[in-house]
Amino acid sequence: MYKPLLKTRFIGKNIQYVTTCHSTNDIAAYKVRSGSAIHGEIVIAGEQTAGRGQRGRNWLADKDQNFTFSIILFPSELEVKNQFYLAQVVALGVRKYVADRVSKPVYIKWPNDIFIGPNKTAGILIENTLRGHRIQSSVVGIGLNVNQQRFDTERTTSLALELGNTLQLGEELEKLQLCLEMYYSLLEQGDYRQLKELYLNEALGVGEERRFLTSIGPLTGKITDVTPEGKLVLSKGGETFAFGAQEISWIWED
Repeated sequence: MYKPLLKTRFIGKNIQYVTTCHSTNDIAAYKVRSGSAIHGEIVIAGEQTAGRGQRGRNWLADKDQNFTFSIILFPSELEVKNQFYLAQVVALGVRKYVADRVSKPVYIKWPNDIFIGPNKTAGILIENTLRGHRIQSSVVGIGLNVNQQRFDTERTTSLALELGNTLQLGEELEKLQLCLEMYYSLLEQGDYRQLKELYLNEALGVGEERRFLTSIGPLTGKITDVTPEGKLVLSKGGETFAFGAQEISWIWED
């Protein structure tokens, strides 16, 4: 169903397609452990029965309607303390791909969900293995709603719903990977400053008053920054707070 990508530098030169699996991240992680993984290799499924999202949530998608895949990367120069820059790369790449196709505003909702207007269209889950103070390997799981027409959850959309027509998945995969490679080159160059600036420019709620439920209770504050480790920085009344992904959740206005 999917052919090796021709226009990319390294992502998708090797593609393993499976009709159904529990999780492409699990298959990719096994490849890493067995020593058979190749930098930029993609494992893509027509259907995932136990796809994972952030906070242990399931990622559910109709068979052969969407992107459910994992990319294996070996960012050998990336230190553990800077691991969130890889998440920024992936979020920026997916966001650009989506934004190039729809007319509505497209945002990154920290840490790495992609929203078209008020509705989620993609989620990202990155699982790293470490060697000392560096990242040894990364399995980047991406779920992107492409052609699905109906969803069981609110605040969810797809490219097809936004565009009014379906897309050819094989052709779209290469376009998405080219967007990812564009931002990955900044990681290769160690240009962390530009990565963070780009991420904050596209992040939902930066500089705005937003309501959150946090580990210290409800909090209304402005998003001002993200740390290299991935914490969200809020300011309120002259005070600054930093929260990890398990310590804070958004409160959505009706």
